[in-house]
Amino acid sequence: MNFNVSGKPIPDVSWYKYVNGKEKERITKCIGRTNTCTPANIKDIEVTPHSFVAKNVSYLRHHNVTYICRATNVKGHDETKLTMIVKTKPRLTRLKSEIHLHKENLHLHCNLSKFANPKNVSYSWAYSDKDDSNDDAFSRQNKWTQLLAKSNTLKILSNQTSGIRLYRCTAVNDVGTDQLIWRIVRPIGQISSKPNCAKLQGEDAQTAETPEKDKKSNNSRIEPIVIWQCIVAFLVILLLLTLLIRFRRPSPAKQKCNTCFNPSLNVHTGCKV
Repeated sequence: MNFNVSGKPIPDVSWYKYVNGKEKERITKCIGRTNTCTPANIKDIEVTPHSFVAKNVSYLRHHNVTYICRATNVKGHDETKLTMIVKTKPRLTRLKSEIHLHKENLHLHCNLSKFANPKNVSYSWAYSDKDDSNDDAFSRQNKWTQLLAKSNTLKILSNQTSGIRLYRCTAVNDVGTDQLIWRIVRPIGQISSKPNCAKLQGEDAQTAETPEKDKKSNNSRIEPIVIWQCIVAFLVILLLLTLLIRFRRPSPAKQKCNTCFNPSLNVHTGCKV
C-alpha cells in the first residue's frame, strides 16, 4: 500500500499495530527530515517513507488486524487506520483415513482448517460407484451424482449394495475450491439388520403374506388331530385304571386251622376248625 504524508515542517510517521481495538505495539518510525525508517519489528512487514507492505499474508496472523499510520510535527498530528481483511480459498482438514466400512448412521464431516477463512463458504456433496480415482478423467462431472446436502456434514446413503462407493465434499468461496473424497466399503453379502418392508406392494405384498396364511392353515388342520389324540389318551388311561382297580380287590379271608401232631409217632392226623 502506498501513502503520502505532507506538512511543514516535514512530519515524522509512526506505524502501530492494533488488535481488537487496543494498541499493541509500534512497528516502526520514519523520520521526515532524513526520509529514513527504522527496521520493522514484525516479521513480514516492510515500511518505507511512502509505502507499507505485508508479505506472506496469513489468515491467522493478519486477518482483522488494524494498522495505524500516525504523522506528527510541531504543529500537531494526524492519523489514518488500515484494517486488513484476509480472504483465502477453503482449506479442508485432511482425513486421518479416507476408507471406512459401511455401517448404519455413518456421517461424513467436511471441516475447514483453522488456517482458512470460514466465511462465505458453500458446500456440495456427490457420490460415485466407480472407483476411478486413479483415472486422469476422475474429476469429470458425469461420473458423479449430485446430492441435495448443502451443509458440511452428510449421512451416507443406505442403498449401497456392495463394493466401493466414493463420496466427495466440495467447499467453494469466491477465492477458490478444495475437495475431500471418502471411500465407503461394503463387503459382498453384508445384510442390513433392519429390512424395510413398508414398501411391499402387489405381488411382493402377497408373497410376504403367504407364509402367514400357510401357518394359519396348518394350525387349523392340526387342532382337530390334537383333540382326538387327547380323547384317545383319556380313554386309555381310564381303561388302565379300571383294570387296576379290578385286579387289586381283596381276596376272601382264609380259614385258620390248628395243626395237630401225635407226640409219639410225629404223624399229622388232621385239623380242627
